[in-house]
Amino acid sequence: MLAASLLYDVYEIRNDSPFRSFALLTDVDPGFRSEGLLSMRVDLSNQRYRQLEARIGFYDEVLERVSGLPGIDSAGMITFLPMRFGGGSTGVTAEEGASSEDGEPVYPVFRIVSPGYLETMGIPVRGRAFDNHDRMGALPVAVVNEAFARTFWPGENAVGKRIKNGRRDSGAPWMTVIGVAGDVHQFGMESSPRPEFYVSYLQSGDRGFFMPRDLVVRTAGDPRSLVAMVRAEIRAIDAEVPLVDIMTGNDIVAASVAQRRFNTLLIGSFAGIALLLAMVGTYGVVSHAVARRTREIGVRVALGASAPAILRMVLIQAAKPAVCGIAFGLAGALVAGNLIATQLYGVTAFDAATFIAVTLALGGAVLLATLIPARRSLRVEPIVAMRSG
Repeated sequence: MLAASLLYDVYEIRNDSPFRSFALLTDVDPGFRSEGLLSMRVDLSNQRYRQLEARIGFYDEVLERVSGLPGIDSAGMITFLPMRFGGGSTGVTAEEGASSEDGEPVYPVFRIVSPGYLETMGIPVRGRAFDNHDRMGALPVAVVNEAFARTFWPGENAVGKRIKNGRRDSGAPWMTVIGVAGDVHQFGMESSPRPEFYVSYLQSGDRGFFMPRDLVVRTAGDPRSLVAMVRAEIRAIDAEVPLVDIMTGNDIVAASVAQRRFNTLLIGSFAGIALLLAMVGTYGVVSHAVARRTREIGVRVALGASAPAILRMVLIQAAKPAVCGIAFGLAGALVAGNLIATQLYGVTAFDAATFIAVTLALGGAVLLATLIPARRSLRVEPIVAMRSG
């Protein structure tokens, strides 16, 4: 019975690993500064903004008016915010680099942004970010992320390199890399940053689905206090444009780990209950077995056995089934560990700290279950103890 209880408990409570996994996940740097950030989606799907010139005119006016609002430090726009969309890639060929050997394009994440977006998000840039001089007719430029630079030009400075959409023989213009941005977890905190590059909407041409739609603003105060002001400015430009998905930067990060948080709480609750039941059951079984030996302990005391010797004897005898149970439980946990491997981040399914913690908890329960009734029996007069049972 004890072995079965320990086996079940070790299998269940070893899921303490998700707690450590979730803690490690929340410590991951998303790649942007979420504090003081407000975002909202601007839907330009109506006929009025079908033409590229109308869209660019709308973006320009929104950014100009919103950036000038009191309390707003900067503003920018992007196709899709980090962690809010899992797609958006396009084939790219480098003039010199990883894709130049066979001429086949690589497919990194692709985002169209406004000047000021990278600064507003707090994404660091080596080289320079986009400005209002990067327009149609000027030198085509792009900003790549660190993962992109490592993929195409490992160990080299990516600034000044050239890339283009599609294959090498495509008619797309070569774009000069003007900056290398920090890696952002575009697909969630658990996903490693993928190669990614940015193009300014002032040079992107009409790309339809890829055009900017998410507005971000940064403030030193409470981001939600800006919602009414930003909404009023956009309505002053076009009262028919809807604003949806209003979120703070912290909301974006929290939403990306919401499923993980729920799973952690659910698994952790069951694991805690399993540990409590196993410890209570272990304590009850062992303490009852020791208490039934009150008469034996009285006899040994009457014959001259010392208290330390009796305690040592009882502990050794109680430890044998406990050690066997823990050994069987650990073996079962090792076999079953792969069942939760996909639910962990930063720790393995065979996390040593979890095994040690469970072993100590159950060992402590056995120790208390042995010492408390044994010491109680030692306090009973030998003549009384021998009459018991």
